[in-house]
Amino acid sequence: LYLDALLRRTDAERLTLVCDVRGGRGWANPTPMSTFPFIRSTSSLLGRHYPERLERMILFPMPKAAMWVWGAAQKCLDPNTASKVVVCSEVAEVEEGFLENGVMGLLEGRRRSFFVG
Repeated sequence: LYLDALLRRTDAERLTLVCDVRGGRGWANPTPMSTFPFIRSTSSLLGRHYPERLERMILFPMPKAAMWVWGAAQKCLDPNTASKVVVCSEVAEVEEGFLENGVMGLLEGRRRSFFVG
C-alpha cells in the first residue's frame, strides 16, 4: 500500500530495497536462514505488482558463515530476481558500493529509533 502511494503507475522509477538483518535488544532476532522466505515473498510481490521496478535488494550485514545459505537460496528464485539481490557482510560494503553519501547515517538513525529499552 505504501508503494502504491509512492510510485505512480505511469512512471518508470526504480527502487532499491535495503534490508538490515541485524537484531536489536528486545527484537525477535531472526536467524539468517529464516529471512529467506521474507526475501522470496518480497521480491515476488514486487515483481508481480511493480514489474521491473526493483533495481536492487540489499541484505546486510549478513554473517559470512551464512553466505552459503544465500548461494543455495538464490537457486529457488527466478534468475532475473536473484540477479537483483545483493548480500553484503559489512555495513561499509553497502555504504561504499550502493548508497549515496549520508543515506546510511539516515538509515542507522531510523533503525536505532526502534530499539526497545
